Amino acid sequence: MDSITDHVKVLNNQREPEHHDSIILAEFDKWRVRELILTQEKAMFLWTESNKYKALFSDFTLGDIANFSRGLLAPDSLWYEVIDEADELVGVLSVTELNRITDCEVHVLFFDHKLQEKAPLCRQMIEHIFKIYPLRRMTVTIPSICFALIRWAKKVGFQEEGRKRDSLLMGNRWVDQVILGILRQEVV
Repeated sequence: MDSITDHVKVLNNQREPEHHDSIILAEFDKWRVRELILTQEKAMFLWTESNKYKALFSDFTLGDIANFSRGLLAPDSLWYEVIDEADELVGVLSVTELNRITDCEVHVLFFDHKLQEKAPLCRQMIEHIFKIYPLRRMTVTIPSICFALIRWAKKVGFQEEGRKRDSLLMGNRWVDQVILGILRQEVV
């Protein structure tokens, strides 16, 4: 399999088709969040858009469609789409590694570059996830060179807990990753 479309076709053959009932899980200003129902068209859009953001991938995974597909189709993850008032997809929020039971990883990507404006919406989603899963905490791990993303995480309520030094190769140089966490009792 060498394309995201091939990976989605396999996924669609393994699962019964779901239909999108458009249940809005969170809403703030002109943005809404609902569960991402993956179609071949959306998968291709996500692949194309995410490749525009070099900070999303290390030098080892940049352009690696198989790696991207594994993340997108992981069984222990939840994916949500962020849409605007015109029902246009403007970003995604995902929660991965739910198999760890007490902790998970949170990831966001907004294609309209309005990350800070969506912090209240993301906070609502963190609250929603804590209400439906017995998680003790959530973690976000951010390359130290992504200053806006670190500001966003703190605005949502994540607190800096530490660093993994020289843990990510980006642009042919090693960078630290900043580890931030949020606890259940800080949210609900």
